[in-house]
Amino acid sequence: MDIAADITGIMVWFSAGFLNGVTSFGGNMFAAPFMTFLMDGKNGIIFTCLAGTPLVVAIAALYARHLRPAELLLLIIPEFAGIPIGSALLGHASPRLLLAGAGMMLLAFTAWQFAMRRIAADALPVWTGVPFGFLSGIALGATGLGGAILGAYAFLRRWDKASAMGMLNTIGAVSMLFCVFVQWRQGLYTPYILAHVPAPAAASVLGVLASVPVLRRIDTHVFRLLMLAMIAVSGAVLLVKSMLMP
Repeated sequence: MDIAADITGIMVWFSAGFLNGVTSFGGNMFAAPFMTFLMDGKNGIIFTCLAGTPLVVAIAALYARHLRPAELLLLIIPEFAGIPIGSALLGHASPRLLLAGAGMMLLAFTAWQFAMRRIAADALPVWTGVPFGFLSGIALGATGLGGAILGAYAFLRRWDKASAMGMLNTIGAVSMLFCVFVQWRQGLYTPYILAHVPAPAAASVLGVLASVPVLRRIDTHVFRLLMLAMIAVSGAVLLVKSMLMP
């Protein structure tokens, strides 16, 4: 990347950190398309995984005291069980069909919630974390975007802001650290990628820190609407990706 691209990358990752710090997820989804324009597609995806990891780790650390340990395990264990199934689906099913199906499911969920008008429905029971975690793992393995499924779970569980931040980003941090380890073992981190990661990664953490005072001022109802909007955006991104596939 040249100097202009480097500056653009820093701005993109600062914005990604801020966005993730206000809505609880979606930062990497926001940054990934920009990175695939600033470098070739494969390097852009690998770069996003490495540069986006400090972002979720920072949020997980900031909100660690708001974790719900038992519920966390109910989500993480099924998610890791679902990842290889999603990867297998990606190898045997049509990627376009997988992306379109996941996108329509998320948009339908968003439309259903808005149609209800009354967000104050009873919260889901804790045990539903098992199927949601499993579905998130499948979505992560098949499409690379599993956070929106967990976002829907957090929305239906009626988590407060701090719990949503801590829980979603701790799960994200565990998943992404595992991803980084796998990619490192596969030798995917070239000198080119490693040379360009530090500044955007630092910018993403600064974006997270900048989001903290803003989140404190956001009403819980508004926060839930922002989460719902991010779920809708995730669905739209998946649909667009499916239509752009050759």
